[in-house]
Formats: sequence, C-alpha cells, structure tokens
Amino acid sequence: MFKRLRASRVPGKPRSRRRRWRRAVLIALALPLCGAGLFSLATAYKIYAGNEAEKRIPISPAPLAGERILVFAPHPDDETLGAAGLMRQARLKGDDVRAVLITNGDGFRISAAQCFHEIAVPPADFVRYAYLRQTEARTALGVLGLSADHVTFLGYPDRGLLPMWTEHWSPDAPYTSAFTGADHSPYTNSPTPRAAYSGQALLADIEQQMLADQPTDIYVTHPNDDHPDHAAASVFVRTALEQLRAKGIPWAKTARLHYYLVHHGDWPTPQGLHEDAPLLPPGQMAALDTQWSTLELSRRDTQKKYAAIKRYRSQVEMSSRFLMSFARRNELFGTLGPTNQSPPLARVADGAIHMDGDPKDWAGQSPVALDPVADTVMRAFQASGDISRLFACRDSHFLYTRLDTARSLSPQVSYSVTLRPIVAGLTQRNSLVFTIKPGASGRRLPLPGVPGGTYAWRGSLLEAAVPLSAVGLTSEGTGETLYMMGQTRFADMEVDHTGFRAVDCGVGATAEIAGR
Repeated sequence: MFKRLRASRVPGKPRSRRRRWRRAVLIALALPLCGAGLFSLATAYKIYAGNEAEKRIPISPAPLAGERILVFAPHPDDETLGAAGLMRQARLKGDDVRAVLITNGDGFRISAAQCFHEIAVPPADFVRYAYLRQTEARTALGVLGLSADHVTFLGYPDRGLLPMWTEHWSPDAPYTSAFTGADHSPYTNSPTPRAAYSGQALLADIEQQMLADQPTDIYVTHPNDDHPDHAAASVFVRTALEQLRAKGIPWAKTARLHYYLVHHGDWPTPQGLHEDAPLLPPGQMAALDTQWSTLELSRRDTQKKYAAIKRYRSQVEMSSRFLMSFARRNELFGTLGPTNQSPPLARVADGAIHMDGDPKDWAGQSPVALDPVADTVMRAFQASGDISRLFACRDSHFLYTRLDTARSLSPQVSYSVTLRPIVAGLTQRNSLVFTIKPGASGRRLPLPGVPGGTYAWRGSLLEAAVPLSAVGLTSEGTGETLYMMGQTRFADMEVDHTGFRAVDCGVGATAEIAGR
C-alpha cells in the first residue's frame, strides 16, 4: 500500500528541478577549478618541455693541469651538487682544489628536528646540527679527492646572507640568526673567530680566502638562483673579486668567474636519479643573458658524484629525489657577459626620462638583467608580478630604474627594487629599498620612503627616479659599483625576484645614451 502511494506521487518535477539546479551549481564551482588545474598542467608541461629541449650548449674544456680552483657554496652540499665532477677531474690532474662553505646549513629546522628527534629544536642543537653537516661535507668532498684541510667553513648564518648584504653590513649592527640565536659565529673552526654576522665581515673573509688561494677559476651559485642565500653568495663572491681587481692584484685580473645553478622553479627535470640524462639549463633561462657551457662527465665521475651526494645523509633523508637529480652525465656552468665584467651605467641627458611610463625614453638602452618568465606555475598565474627585464641609467641628479613585467602591472602586487652601492673598501652604507603598489597609470607620483623620489607606470613598465644622494652616488659618479634587484610579492608571497646584477658607476664608466 505504501509503495503504491509513493508510486502514485506525480510531482517529480520539483525534485528533478532541484537535481538540475544542484548539478548546475556543482558544474559552476568545478569549472574554475578544472580550468586552474588544466592551466597548471599546461604551464608545468611547458616548463618541463623547455627544460628538456636539447640546446646547443658549448662544451666546457676539462680542467687543465696547474689550475687552482676555488668553489664557494652557500650551504654544505651545494658545492657537490654543482661542481662535484669538476672538482674530481681537477684533482685527478693534480690541481689545487678548495671548497669554501659560507654557512654550515644551520637553519634547516625540519632536518635538525629529525636528526635529534625533537619537535622544538633549541639553539644549541642547531649548532650541533651544523657540526654534523660539516662532518658530512668533509666526507663527501673526500670522495672527490679533497683533503679536510682544503675545506673551509666560514660559519655565517643560514638564511642570513641576503639580510647581511642588504641591511646588516656593519659589524656594529650584526644579523641575529633565528635558529642559533647568535649574531657572531659560534663555531670553533671559523677562520675568523667570533666573526660578526655582517656583510663587511663576510666580504673580508671571502677576500682573504681568495688572497690565500690565488685561484685561476672561481665557482659560486648563480645570481638567478631562487634561494636567497644562493643569490647573495654570488654577489659577495663577485664583489670580493672585483675589489681585488681594483687593487691591481695580478691573478685577480685574470681569474675566471663561473656560476652553477641549484634552485630554480621545478628544475632540474626529470627529478630523481637519471645518470645517463643531460643536465640542461632551465628552458626559460637558456637564451637569456647567461652564457652556458657543459662539462662532460665520465661514467666514473657520475658514480663518484652520486656517492658524494649520498654522504650528505641528513639531506638525502629529506630530499633524495631532488638531490639525485644532479648526478648526471654532465655539469652545467655559466658566465654573465663575455668577460663577467659589470657593464657601465648608462648616462642620459638631464630630463630625458620624463617619469610618465613611456618606453620611448629608454630607447637604445640595454637591460641590466633579463629574467625568465612563466618559469614557475606561480609566475604564470600571476604574470603581473613576473619580472622580465630590469634597467638602470642616470643623469646628473637622479638614478633611474625600470622594471618590466610579463603582463600589465596590478594594484594587488607590490613591486620592490633594492639598490646596493659598493665603493672601494669594506665600509659600505646600507641598501636602499623602495616598494610600490601602483597608483594612477601614466602619472608622476611620489616614491614611497624616498624623499625627492618619484615613480610612474604604464602597462607592464614601472620606472622610478631616485636622487643620487639617496643611493650613495654623487653627480660626478664616484660610486664604484651598483647592484640592483627587482622583487614582486602577491598576498605576502614572493612571486619573482631577479637576483642582484651589477653596473659600473665609476668615474668615466658611464655610457652616454641620447634622449628622445
């Protein structure tokens, strides 16, 4: 009887309408998610395909007998990932090879917690963890033929190199590690006992290491490396070499500076151990401003590199798949410009840059930095924050910077430029950093935090005028070198940064550019 009554209910249409309504709502909600997923997959495939595309990369000659090789690493294991095969080949030729580890990797909280079976790692255990990583480094480098006395640990703070470069230059205002709680090196084997966590102290230590070793070839991480410590390490090493060149030291004038890459988006691909696969530059970086070369490794070289990586047990336990991606049939090195020399800062006539966002003002100028675009899913999604180029020029009153993005600027994205002047000697002023959230397009607006400074933007171009005195330059151009970096953030997350690139601001170094 009940079944007949239920069956006799005719009004099924409301239920059917409800079903259709629910289906429509679910589809409406699912479509954006599906679209985002497909976009992410397409972007990831593009990145992967770009990394895998065969490029015509010149072959780098193997090390020659009599060379002196100095490899700088921001953390223990970077030197092995980037240059293990090179170091082994050089040692087999009898070359003097030395590795300098700038930090002891004492800021890897998850790994330290796992090593000591702790949830909250106290400062003393971060120091203990650093000594453990030193032991791993000596063992790994021993596999490659380096004796313990050819491995130096400078003892500076993990995750602190970039703040030391930009904000904590003076030993009177050192950086304090968030992990060890120290603002001076707590390590008994640092070459400078109790070295202050400051840019000045680190630059002095790097210069001293170079003076002691007198290398023919220097290797360090690439300025476009995504890790802040890696990007900072490159400019500390480059600055030390340029300061020694400026002093007229003969070997410094001929020393060759090479870069290796460790962190960049989803690179290298494919992840994992692929000993017969080539290590190629990220597809989006292959045709920019780095001249790449490849060092071919023998099967034995690759096997030794794999064995050395395995000696970093604390790191392999955390990220084996990534680390093993570097044990391949070649290693990859790059240089910036034909001679690795800083290009001259372009000089324009007073008033040539009108601060209206018009690219015509910049006609004839070459970018200071070219940055890859759409090289991560985040940057492809937020193309308004994906930096493509960075420019700089000056007149007799202002330094002008220009930052270009892959898509028109957005008020939801913040745009920062860091200017770090370096003059002869170790005493420097702090960096100048300005951050902009775009106002009205095409109008000259006050530059936040910089008295007398202005900015303007139009489309994907953002330009700023900074008084020379605010940067630390004079109207005569007495500053030696200016390093600059662009950075973008969305919802307090970094979207992109260019790494620091240098222009020569010395007297007579500026290149004249005609205005419009």
